[in-house]
Amino acid sequence: MSNVKKLMMQAAGGDPVNIESIFSVTPYVGNGSSGQTITTGVDISTEGGLILFKNRSNGGHSAGFDPQKYPNGNYWVYFNEFYGAQNIGENIFGATTTGFSFAGGLGNSGNSSYNASSNKYISYSFRKAPKFFDAITFTGDGQDGRVISHSLGQVPGMIAIKAVSASE
Repeated sequence: MSNVKKLMMQAAGGDPVNIESIFSVTPYVGNGSSGQTITTGVDISTEGGLILFKNRSNGGHSAGFDPQKYPNGNYWVYFNEFYGAQNIGENIFGATTTGFSFAGGLGNSGNSSYNASSNKYISYSFRKAPKFFDAITFTGDGQDGRVISHSLGQVPGMIAIKAVSASE
């Protein structure tokens, strides 16, 4: 049994949670067209979470999507750029109970940031789970000492903030 499979987390209710059901690092090769499905073993569609991807062939953008914030699959967020969420004009991203998929027309389905033909990619899937991960949307107010509610059930070990409504 691999070390990853041995890692278990204690959920809020006391039941152990297999780390592979809430987090996955999955390599894939782009096919340049619609219909590409990536199996990660992580259910983002019903449980919530975030999917990030990175082109390893050409150094393209680090990008991702949040199916709860953008359920139509027509927005993505660059994580290494100062852009807000980008409307790509068609429903391209979809979360499934076992991973995620790319749909839509060829114009965006073959985008080099996530699905160019023969390009190598890596995806990171983070499922919402107590004591592990939560994706929060909030409106900033410019004030120090802001408290943001979450469902982790403990003090977060890491917080990352990305503007999605502005180029920041």
